[in-house]
Amino acid sequence: MTDPAARDPWAPEPGTAWAAHHEWGPEGAYGGGGRDRGPGDQGLRHRTDWMALLGGVLFIGIGIRFIAGPPPDALTMLAVLLVGLAFAGLVALIVTATRRR
Repeated sequence: MTDPAARDPWAPEPGTAWAAHHEWGPEGAYGGGGRDRGPGDQGLRHRTDWMALLGGVLFIGIGIRFIAGPPPDALTMLAVLLVGLAFAGLVALIVTATRRR
């Protein structure tokens, strides 16, 4: 067992390596966390990745469609997939553009 005083003083605490690149990490992590939060501070929130969210919903919906009923037409499902991904990309593009303002 190593002596805690002999450790590198700039190294994160054991078990906090996961927080090395996140703002919401615990005290002592490199770059993150440890800031004092005021009484009205709700904490940091992650931005929603709309492309991933809508793409996941699309794939779940297509999977349910394949399981629920008779086999759908492959060409129709390909068209639904491509239009759905295009819509998700468009929403993600609009959200990204409005966030930068």
